[in-house]
Amino acid sequence: MRTLLASLLFAPLVINCGPSDEGIEDGEDDPFLSGDGKSDSGISDGSPDGCAVLKLANLASQSTLDNDVALTSRAARNIAEFRAGDDDTRETADDGWYAKLRQLDKIKYVGPATFNRMLAYASAHPEY
Repeated sequence: MRTLLASLLFAPLVINCGPSDEGIEDGEDDPFLSGDGKSDSGISDGSPDGCAVLKLANLASQSTLDNDVALTSRAARNIAEFRAGDDDTRETADDGWYAKLRQLDKIKYVGPATFNRMLAYASAHPEY
């Protein structure tokens, strides 16, 4: 009985000990690029993975970034706000476009966890 009770009490702790960045929010200014312009996983501008992340950042709606890619709401909003420009309206003259990973890295609350989620989603969804 004691063994059963112990296993019931500690099983949730063991299950939740695996590595995961789900639910982790990057800090306001956490970088995902190193000084040489590569991500922690070695991805850089012009690489297929780098291009895939930028394409996702440029084309996905805020809702897709928030719900499907599973970014934090702040990261999804900040990525979309950059694209909408100062007038906060899409498809106007002041819209932004992510041409380099460094531009995405400068967005508040976009850091390693956000980059990794975007990379995983872009890899699984080549339509982006």
